[in-house]
Amino acid sequence: MVVVISLMRPMVLVMPLMASTALVVTACIWATWAWMSSVARAVPMILFSFLVMYLTLGFLYESLAQPITVLATLPSAMLGGLMGLWLFNLEMDIYGFFGLLMLLGMVKKNAIMLIDFARQRQREGTEATEAILEASRERLRPIQLTTLAAAAGAVPMLAGWGGTSSVLKPVGAVLLGGLLVSQV
Repeated sequence: MVVVISLMRPMVLVMPLMASTALVVTACIWATWAWMSSVARAVPMILFSFLVMYLTLGFLYESLAQPITVLATLPSAMLGGLMGLWLFNLEMDIYGFFGLLMLLGMVKKNAIMLIDFARQRQREGTEATEAILEASRERLRPIQLTTLAAAAGAVPMLAGWGGTSSVLKPVGAVLLGGLLVSQV
């Protein structure tokens, strides 16, 4: 008789009632520990990448506040990407991480397009609130079209068409989920 206890979604710990299968329990505990330690190593790397993005945007805009407006768009996109993985019952692997990097790049590009347009209008003498509204009106169509094109490109990856379908499914799920959530 075997008792199955789910610790977290990707890992399952099997606790047999017989002592002869203690090796299975040890292997599952080690796999759970290895997965958790790899996630723990990824968190500092992601935080460091946010710091690099902040500093790069700070030099670009010559301001400490402007990069925060760009980086404020990224958490919702990350949440949407992770929700896409959860929705399609996929695990975050190296391909999902690459999809997350692609997603963050696209969402950040959209925010930079809006902010650059608004800053240009402000330099021309438009009030800040009016410049933001005008940037939103003028840049909505290009942002929506690039997002729609990227989401349409993610559908074949997610649907599993082609020879490398199992590899590209996490990329498609992250992109589709993140793009949909970031546009709301």
